[in-house]
Amino acid sequence: MTESRPECEGFADDLVALALGTITGRARADVIAHVDACPHCTGELEALSGTTDRLLRLVPAREPPFGFEVRVLTRIREARRARLSAWRRQTAALVAAAALVAGVVGFLVGHDFGSARPAKSASTVFAVFHTASRPVGELSVTQGRNPRLEVQISGLGTNGPVTCRVVGPHARATTVGVFWLYHGSGSWTAPLPFPASELRGATLTSPNGSVLARASRG
Repeated sequence: MTESRPECEGFADDLVALALGTITGRARADVIAHVDACPHCTGELEALSGTTDRLLRLVPAREPPFGFEVRVLTRIREARRARLSAWRRQTAALVAAAALVAGVVGFLVGHDFGSARPAKSASTVFAVFHTASRPVGELSVTQGRNPRLEVQISGLGTNGPVTCRVVGPHARATTVGVFWLYHGSGSWTAPLPFPASELRGATLTSPNGSVLARASRG
């Protein structure tokens, strides 16, 4: 397992929100850029995404009760904070020693490290999701060492879980996760199981297997 870095703690809650598809805007772009440059947080996000996917599979295909999302988010955050607390205790002595050495030699490690910002990966719009009659969202791909799939859906006209599959080499479809739509809208990100250049399209299907929307490379 790769080690966490000092700045990872600042992205703890954002990773949870990203896995649940509840973060948007600049905050979403920042956490995706951090994940792309941090193997530790990539693993954390994949674990969180797997947890949320398993939870969603247990939920009936109907609107969840009021406060359900808040309770799930709170439990995931508590578990992550417990892991971070254990990591801080284990590394406290090492951090103190490093600070002492930095003071002796006059090398401002904290300043140099804090001023360095990870390179942001460009998120490229790959295709538009369509129903039989109209566009309902878009599919983007974040390039980098760990390519990721980003989906945003609005006005699809259905609620509850949908299965997202991507079409890659040899026209083979691979499931990347089960995600939840609220009032026909939702957004999520997931690891792409093959190089971005091999992505040919994607589908969203209902629990009974019906295709709700498609996206394909033009």
